[in-house]
Amino acid sequence: MRKVNFLIFIILSLAVVPGYTQKVFHYVDPFIGTEGEGNVFPGAALPFGMVKLGPDCKGHSNSGYISGGQIEGFSHTHVSGTGGGAKYGNIMVSPQVGEINFVNESSPFSHEFASAGYYTAFLDKPKVKAELTVADKVGFHQYTFPPSTASSILIDAGHFLFFGHQWGEAQELVGSEVRVLSDTEVEGYNRVRHGWNFGDAYTVFFYAKLDKKAAKILTWKGERRYTDQWVQPDSGEKTGAAFTFETKADEQIRVKVGISFISTAKARENLESNLPHWDFEQTKNEAADRWNSLLSKIEISGSETQKKVFYTSMYHAYLMPVERNGENPKWTSGAPHYDDFYAIWDTYRTPHPLMTILTPDRQVDMINALLDIYQHEGYMPDARSGNDNGRTQGGSDADILIYDAYAKGLKGIDYELALESMIKNATVAPGDDERKEGRGGLADYNKLGYISTDYERAGSRTLEFAYCDFALANMAKALGRDDLYQKYIKGAGNWKNLWDSEYESHGVRGFIMPKRANGQWHKDLSVQHRAADGGEVELFDEFTFGYWEAFFYESNSWEYSLFVPHDVEGLMRACGGREAFVHRLDTFFNNNFFQVSNEPGFLTPYLYSWAGRQDKTAHRIREILNNNYHAHRAGIPGNDDSGSMGAWYVFNSMGFYPNAGQNVYLIGSPLFEHTTIHLPNGNSFDIEAKKLSDRNIYVQSATLNGVSLDKAWFQHENIANGGKLILFMGSKPTDWGSTSPPPSLTK
Repeated sequence: MRKVNFLIFIILSLAVVPGYTQKVFHYVDPFIGTEGEGNVFPGAALPFGMVKLGPDCKGHSNSGYISGGQIEGFSHTHVSGTGGGAKYGNIMVSPQVGEINFVNESSPFSHEFASAGYYTAFLDKPKVKAELTVADKVGFHQYTFPPSTASSILIDAGHFLFFGHQWGEAQELVGSEVRVLSDTEVEGYNRVRHGWNFGDAYTVFFYAKLDKKAAKILTWKGERRYTDQWVQPDSGEKTGAAFTFETKADEQIRVKVGISFISTAKARENLESNLPHWDFEQTKNEAADRWNSLLSKIEISGSETQKKVFYTSMYHAYLMPVERNGENPKWTSGAPHYDDFYAIWDTYRTPHPLMTILTPDRQVDMINALLDIYQHEGYMPDARSGNDNGRTQGGSDADILIYDAYAKGLKGIDYELALESMIKNATVAPGDDERKEGRGGLADYNKLGYISTDYERAGSRTLEFAYCDFALANMAKALGRDDLYQKYIKGAGNWKNLWDSEYESHGVRGFIMPKRANGQWHKDLSVQHRAADGGEVELFDEFTFGYWEAFFYESNSWEYSLFVPHDVEGLMRACGGREAFVHRLDTFFNNNFFQVSNEPGFLTPYLYSWAGRQDKTAHRIREILNNNYHAHRAGIPGNDDSGSMGAWYVFNSMGFYPNAGQNVYLIGSPLFEHTTIHLPNGNSFDIEAKKLSDRNIYVQSATLNGVSLDKAWFQHENIANGGKLILFMGSKPTDWGSTSPPPSLTK
């Protein structure tokens, strides 16, 4: 009995010891979102990891992976959750048995499993078990072979993901090179350009080492093989090397591949410093521990399935951007170096606000990296990949990241420099390629107060520039520049210049509509869809959904007419007041016009709170969470977009949501009775939902740190300083939160 009591004491003690972390990494299922349109990367990675080692499947995709497809091999660089043309897929390793085939070889696979920092599959054709894990800048492979006199490991330096040609967004090979150094070593590089962001050529260097000496070695260039040439210099073709062995049954051969964007020497240095040993299990466990340390910053109650969805969503949010300190091939500076902002148009809304709470030092580093890019290349990116800016989908959304950081008290950022970069965005047009960076259509915007249909994406740009102006104005005010504040706070109202108060749809009046440069509504605007989507031409209306050439980017007027996150009160008045606004939102949701898969609508369920109907926010949020997020491969409702969809789930399931670019969190309806956020300063923020159930989804009353809370929002300091939010839940809607609406530009 004493032993039992002692064990109970130990267990309870561990639960309260500071620094003790639960093993929550095992809830991560990297396959959630690999089917449907999630496009997530299922391979081995670390938080912000430069090396993302995973399978590339025949036919290719944005992430390299196709569920149920055939694996070509395992490459070291990937993005996660993105749409459009593929990026990366550099330096592929593949095991083969029998005659070597380095052109279009692939294998069906089975017995697939993945966890945080680990991936494995059985390749049915060569009968080889493949296992992958990673260190910071090193991919670690372990292959278990059958008995054979012709077991081979191929290093393909010419491989890259080719996907997106139908939109003109595919990558192109510039060149590759391999140099076999010994019977266990090979180095080289892969140089590729374009992809989704139409980037300039980037180069991925590698140094690979095997733990067994090869009996035979061959190299190739194009479709030609060589048994007597250990070097294949760059001539613009694909190159590679194959190491062949005699293997016994279940013999394991390991390969370590150092990666660098600087040189092969740096790739070798990365391998030797990051992974000096050959212990695969140790590396796998260290990767899991890294993830566990991050994921355990949030503790939740809830079912096993809910935990699986929650921690996988959180995991996805930390796959990108990518830390590449010491790996900037363009310039040397003391600033942090990050890449794969893909794209801030997506991520400023949810992943970056999540990082601001959990890992603020990382958020500071990323903003400083953006400012470093501005200092050397002239603009902060809205998207960047492969060491090159491009493309800007909406506004100059790094502006919002900057003021969000200031409003939430982040230190270690040169905010004077940040304001300078924001002013550059707002005053200097980017030149010939207005999709690459900066603000496209700026000449119209600064002259007319809106962007006319002489420019593409005039509607979404005008709305997003207005929000960026709001961020710029407040940043200027914080630094004592009242002149700039007055100028740009006026620009924050420019959304009104495209508001057609007479346009009506489904009994709702007032929409953002196209306007000519002469001030007349462009009522006969024709929109031509992409050739890949059929190329049809249609007359613009409130449902017209477009891409780059259209009036709205990835959205329509029903959705974007509700996108004024800084002035919801002003929007509500334009819609006819509280009752009309609630009716409009009801019409929007009841007719399934809402797209949870599209970032411009992320905030929309919370707009009810400005009209005093937080209960309707609670209803909509629960409906969206329950109907769209699931613990299976198609469990994400659209492109995960660098973890944006995942972070949206994380916030909303905890019961609150950030109005990004402002010091405001809006209260929804939590899925969990208990949530604890462990903060970097040692404090914690607890959320308790009393009497929570599937029926009890409505907040009846609330307290914050023991004081009655009668508003449906709170501020960042309430989290950062630690504290406790208690929500008393019930089955019936109430008027809780109706007397103190969230902040808005219009008072």
